[in-house]
Amino acid sequence: MRIEQLASDDPRVAAVYDEVLAPAFTAEELISVGELVDLVAVGASRLFVAFDGGRPVGAAVVEGAADEDVHLLGYLASRADGRSRGVGSALMRHLLDAWAAPGGPALVLAEVHDPERWATTEEERPLDRMRFYARLGARRLPFEWVQPSLGPGLDPVRGMCLIVLHARPPALVPARGAVEGIDGAAAEGIDGRMLGDWIEACHGATDDPELAGVRAAASAAGPVVALVPPSGSR
Repeated sequence: MRIEQLASDDPRVAAVYDEVLAPAFTAEELISVGELVDLVAVGASRLFVAFDGGRPVGAAVVEGAADEDVHLLGYLASRADGRSRGVGSALMRHLLDAWAAPGGPALVLAEVHDPERWATTEEERPLDRMRFYARLGARRLPFEWVQPSLGPGLDPVRGMCLIVLHARPPALVPARGAVEGIDGAAAEGIDGRMLGDWIEACHGATDDPELAGVRAAASAAGPVVALVPPSGSR
């Protein structure tokens, strides 16, 4: 298996979208292939693909320009017929190494279904996904998250968690009274101003009371937002 970063004009992008991303996400959660191509073209997102021979078996989309402090792992998926083969882990190890390198982002987040709010089905296993990220050292921010609507006629996705996949100073700061991370490291938290600015940019102007509630909860967490173990990670 090899991992490549694909350019927007790579002819393999359409197959990656159709065979890996589209089957893994709902219409409310997934941008169109045209939007993906446009975002990669302007450097606002990057597409990483795991190949087995010439066949795409997994993909990750990282949102955020190279010079931005906060990035979002927008999508991580593997083919349904290739799960439990270490594809997701290989992609995540590749990304974690890149984020930890000099010049990497200060903070990388991901939106995941809260296993306490989403039932396990044949297509969706929120507890398994949370445990997968927990094994990689992920920690959760202590408030509920709502994924903003991706376009007209599409509802926001509620019952989500916002988890931290990677953090370093200035995003990572000591957090007095924070719960220790699942790796037993010293208590740490996320700079509240940096996080608040990202949430404001992410949600934008809205009259949705639930989205406003997310912003209020993040603000109420204080100047340092404590990190806690992911739900169901133990």
